[in-house]
Amino acid sequence: VGSPPNGQVSGANNDYLFVCAPVGNVYYSKASGDLHNLLTWGVNLDGSGANPSDFGAGKIFQLANRGAVYTMTGNWSVNGTINIPASSELRLNGNTLSLTDVAGVGTLAGSPTSNMVVIGTNGGNVPINFSAASNMLNNFTINRSGTGASATLGSALHILNVLTVSDGTLNTSNFLTLRSSASNTARVAPILGSGNVLGNVTVERYIPSRSAWRILSAPVGGITDAAIGSAALTHDEEPGAGPVTTSGGTPRPLSYGTATFSLNAARTTMTFTATIFNIDINGLQTPDPNDNLVAAHIHVGAPSGANAPVRWGFFGSPDNDNNPDNLVVTPFATGVGGTFSSTWDLPEGNGGTTLTTNLPGILAGLAYINFHTTQFGGGEVRGQIRMAGPGTQTINQAWQEGAVLGLSPNPNPAPGYGTHITGGAVYGSTANGFDQNPISGAMSSLKTYNSLQNNWVDHPNTNATPVSAEAFMVFVGGDRGIPLSYDDIPSTPTTLRASGPLKVGDQTFQVSPSSFTGIPNPFASPIDFATITRSGVQNNFYVWDPKMGGTYGVGAYVLISFNGATYDVIPASVSPESQYIQSGQGFLVQPSTPGVAGTLTIKESDKSATPAMDVFRTTVVSNNKDAKNPLIADPTAGQGLRVSLLVKNKDNTTAIADEVFTSYRSNFSDKLDALDADKIANRQENLGIITKGRILMVERRAVPKEGDVIALKLWNATQKTYLLDISPIGLSGLGLSAVLEDKYLKTSMPLSLTSKVQIEFSINTVAASARADRFQIKIIKGGVEDLFTKNTISVYPNPVIDRNISLWFDNKPAGKYEVAVVNGLGQVVFRKSLQHPGGSSMQVLQVDTKLVKGTYQIKVDSKEESSSISIISNQ
Repeated sequence: VGSPPNGQVSGANNDYLFVCAPVGNVYYSKASGDLHNLLTWGVNLDGSGANPSDFGAGKIFQLANRGAVYTMTGNWSVNGTINIPASSELRLNGNTLSLTDVAGVGTLAGSPTSNMVVIGTNGGNVPINFSAASNMLNNFTINRSGTGASATLGSALHILNVLTVSDGTLNTSNFLTLRSSASNTARVAPILGSGNVLGNVTVERYIPSRSAWRILSAPVGGITDAAIGSAALTHDEEPGAGPVTTSGGTPRPLSYGTATFSLNAARTTMTFTATIFNIDINGLQTPDPNDNLVAAHIHVGAPSGANAPVRWGFFGSPDNDNNPDNLVVTPFATGVGGTFSSTWDLPEGNGGTTLTTNLPGILAGLAYINFHTTQFGGGEVRGQIRMAGPGTQTINQAWQEGAVLGLSPNPNPAPGYGTHITGGAVYGSTANGFDQNPISGAMSSLKTYNSLQNNWVDHPNTNATPVSAEAFMVFVGGDRGIPLSYDDIPSTPTTLRASGPLKVGDQTFQVSPSSFTGIPNPFASPIDFATITRSGVQNNFYVWDPKMGGTYGVGAYVLISFNGATYDVIPASVSPESQYIQSGQGFLVQPSTPGVAGTLTIKESDKSATPAMDVFRTTVVSNNKDAKNPLIADPTAGQGLRVSLLVKNKDNTTAIADEVFTSYRSNFSDKLDALDADKIANRQENLGIITKGRILMVERRAVPKEGDVIALKLWNATQKTYLLDISPIGLSGLGLSAVLEDKYLKTSMPLSLTSKVQIEFSINTVAASARADRFQIKIIKGGVEDLFTKNTISVYPNPVIDRNISLWFDNKPAGKYEVAVVNGLGQVVFRKSLQHPGGSSMQVLQVDTKLVKGTYQIKVDSKEESSSISIISNQ
């Protein structure tokens, strides 16, 4: 056979002893040395011999000679193949590993500070497998080109910061999780070009410890070919539908239902099943004809709140598909209602349409299913069809962790995750997926925004609706481990998570022609509202801040409103809200023209790198270094008057409940226009500006002038103590001041337009104390200093009304002033230290208790002087 090229002759019979020789492109690691150093690698089994010239393509780097653990000590980029032997792991150890291919059955080991980049230009797939105990990365990037360029996860992987898919496909195999914590929430960078993500991804959203409402969304549900969907059918969704009654005019049970849909991957058939309650399916379930079903259809071509033509009918007439395939109608054996199932085949469709021509509208959320009765020939119940990719979890599977309190053997399967969701009196059964609150009459904690009602309404189920369907208002008190009962149960932090395919590419949302529309952030990333493509939609949006309202507050709206150049934030002092809408957050918008629908298109390029820290946190913390941040106007710049409604907590601290803003600029108009923003009502206290029949949160006017009136509207206030915090901005030097008129107390309190003032007031058992038009602000000529004696400290009003005493410091030196209120017996009934900034300003004393009728002395002492002012209380 000839001599082998690397053989060795030995023994009397010239036997051959074969010594394995290394292939020239295989290199072995030495027992020590940095893996990213070429000198650590050699062609011999022990790592000795010739070193590689680079870590380039065509070379194999065999981890060897170190037992089971290979630890990186620096960043390492390999265009060849890394071979990890069985039962071994390559530990990134806080470094960045850039790899092109991996061989062997060993695993990678990440950490919270480690990064990985999958690279290469020759296509093909690279398998990625992590050790179960070390399956975290800070950043994970796919930047791989060529035919079939991809990376496939073979084990669980958790991303703590940024997932970037620049080029190539990431196959998640349903193993990927984007983590969220108290300090950060992972995000997906813009997916542009040929980048793509296939398979389900679990997206987390950390929720801090506070029992409050939140507008939430789940950034999953992307559709590629096949799709699933649902529709929540309610009477509220029918435009113009009146009360549900019998033919005799007496109320009958409210009808409702749920429909689910499934579109096959070839998109040739769409099957559906619907369950309807309190509609007589066959005319035999109730004696009255008003609830008899007469027809049922699917309409395509309109958003919620608008009407569209019938495109497929499956029951009754007119406009019924002649032969709906596989139609099965099953009335309930007991009770009123029944189930329907059928298939919409490819050629079927009314008005010359087919399933194919109707699919774009269906997938865009422009289709609805409705059921018509004798009483409501135009439709008694209706639900917008929301589609999502297969694998998208329902609300129950996601935010309730697949459990139902009152039904599941283990209602808290994942401590620290999920929350309780209740359904209220109408829908709140376990059959609809709702947790059972032991407190009778507990309200629903899951709502969707109904544009026709212009309000949040109870959602009918959690076990049939994809969690990605829309923006939901959810009351979150903590994870599923806390008792579901009274409000005094301490809240806990929790993490809500949802799984499904990510949404990639342009996402278009329909905006109802009537009132507000709830919009979910579709991406697992902050998005910039300033760059979103709007058509027929106002350049304002409303988010919900759960931190507002004080100790027992459940949150309130924050408006981000375009002022022609930048965005104003109202209220400005609670959270550092901006034009950036966070991952997992929903928001509200309005059409530009009432009665005309609009659209919002959110693109990959609208994603922002702004840290997702602020809106879900309990403290005001921001590390925002985004260069676009100047789009948010400085709340202390420009000209305007901010009026904040504060609630007074039991410990005498205050918290903001609501705010309005009157902004002035020479190019603003005193007529209502697109720069004025409507008020949307909070669930608790509300403050608005009444102008020409509209209630505004922001009014933008031309320059202020004598006689201007800011008419405030106050509602939902309860019997407690409040404060009006009135903050003028840039209004000094105009020769103007203002007065706050209180129609209940019949007083006029002078207001300086140079410094902030707080006016305390109370709501008591007298109905007039809570009248909606109790307060208004009038602009008057002259400065407030004109009302008082020069170079003195004066009191207003005198006699004192309620518990507010205003001290006007006229041209007084800066410093600390000790103020005491002394009654006729010489007893000090109130004492406070004031810090005067110098010059002239108004300081308001809010006396702890109402001053009984009589004469008092106010003594004011400073280092420079002492003064005594006599006041009268007629209370």
